[in-house]
Amino acid sequence: MTPISFWRGRHLYQIGPAREGAGFIGLCSGQIVATAPDSAGVMRALIKGAVWRR
Repeated sequence: MTPISFWRGRHLYQIGPAREGAGFIGLCSGQIVATAPDSAGVMRALIKGAVWRR
């Protein structure tokens, strides 16, 4: 699977498969900020985190 990347403000967000084991990870500017068994779960976590940070 190709990682999904998008910019929000000055932060780069990426969602991709985890290297070890099953599941997906979400990165914000190169740091892991979310993990979940499916990509939709990671996207929800990234959106909630971005809204919470405002």
